[in-house]
Amino acid sequence: MNQRINLARIIPTVENVKLCSMSILKINALFLMILLLVYGYMFVQKQMLSKRLIALHAEQSMIEASILENGKKGEANKVAEDNLAGQIKKLEKAVGLRQLVLSGLNQSEISSGKGFSSYFDELGRGIVSNVWLDKISLQAGGDYVKLTGLAFRTDDILSFMKNLHDSKAFGSKKLKLSEMIKIPDDPKKTAPAQKEISFILNTE
Repeated sequence: MNQRINLARIIPTVENVKLCSMSILKINALFLMILLLVYGYMFVQKQMLSKRLIALHAEQSMIEASILENGKKGEANKVAEDNLAGQIKKLEKAVGLRQLVLSGLNQSEISSGKGFSSYFDELGRGIVSNVWLDKISLQAGGDYVKLTGLAFRTDDILSFMKNLHDSKAFGSKKLKLSEMIKIPDDPKKTAPAQKEISFILNTE
């Protein structure tokens, strides 16, 4: 499973560095909002199906009581009971599936803020001045992480790495600096620009 998120490249100025963290936090908030909407929809559906299931069980009990009272099972009662049994079985399956989804959302690291959302949160907190990210790649359910970005200085990249190593989400990931290349000057630009360094951080 390969989940990839492309972030719009931020112009590398000190004034705009904060925009990178804000973008990451906004993505995180949007991701959590979608999860909450899914959870709410599944919860409402489960409640509606559960009420319908209770009503069918009550109807089934009435038919069974009628059979006991009459002392025999008429053809009409038999057909009605069989139909109810089929509906109840389908509803129980539907309720079970929705409960499984709700339980998964409750217990998963994503909905509890410990999954992909925590990566965005820690990236927003760990970003340093003069460092911005172009791409975040999560594979194998988040076990493999690859970060591609730019910086002005090597020290800024190392500070960014240290912040991630100290974070809860990335502390156990063993991030390493697998690539660091100084980008050559653009010949079309007349004024000398500050050197940019492209880098790649990824887990082992």
